[in-house]
Amino acid sequence: MKRYFQYMAGAAMLMSLAACGGSTGSGADEKARNLLRQAEEAVSGMDYELAASILDSLDHGCKEAVEIRREAMPLRARMMEGMSLKKIPEADEAIADAMMRIDQIGQRMTDSGDGTDPYVVPSKWPARGDIKAEGLEPRVDRKGFFRLIVKSSGKVLDLNSVEFSAADGSSSASRPLPSDRVAKVEGMELMSLAQEEFEPLAQWLELHKDGNLKAELVGAKGRRQLKFDGSQAAMLLDAWNYSRACQQLVEAQMERERLERQLKIARDQIARIDK
Repeated sequence: MKRYFQYMAGAAMLMSLAACGGSTGSGADEKARNLLRQAEEAVSGMDYELAASILDSLDHGCKEAVEIRREAMPLRARMMEGMSLKKIPEADEAIADAMMRIDQIGQRMTDSGDGTDPYVVPSKWPARGDIKAEGLEPRVDRKGFFRLIVKSSGKVLDLNSVEFSAADGSSSASRPLPSDRVAKVEGMELMSLAQEEFEPLAQWLELHKDGNLKAELVGAKGRRQLKFDGSQAAMLLDAWNYSRACQQLVEAQMERERLERQLKIARDQIARIDK
């Protein structure tokens, strides 16, 4: 509810801006001064997001109030400093959380692949790395991206997707891939689902992982059921969640670096203003 009122307050500020742009002389200055006071109150209340929104409104909507906009420059630097100091601990917490999950799940993963294509897989995944073993194999590459290798042997299915189903009748299937995404090598059909293609399946598995599950290879010429159980569902989700944690770690680290740069810029501006 608090966030809602903050949003409404911010929206009201932006609405008042429209009048600022259409005013001249003292009227424009009065409206710009009002926005500056509101921004000062937001900074004092440590609501830096609202302060940033108001200051942006002042800059973009009250261009004729040059002196007041110049007065706002120290406040913007203080806002940037405060926002950075507020968000850096949040980024640190996100980094620590991602590292903890990587460490926890990583104990159940193992290195595989080779120097040209290194990746990790669940350490107990059956027949991992065996290119001739029909079935599924989740992989997470060195950049943290997930992919699901799907292999079909025997009778040609014209493979294009994989489907999971549960005893309650619910199911989830990957979107059929075009034929140029499926390779045929030594009597096998091979395809790879990228993480965005696997994401709906991961969400479905998360909801049904404790049920009696079934996995099927699906093609234009038929279907083939795979050996699949709850332990494999858990390992698939391990690989998926390991991938997500790796990517979230990178995102959090990049965000922290951005905040550090922003903090330095803000403090450099404050130092110049205070001279």
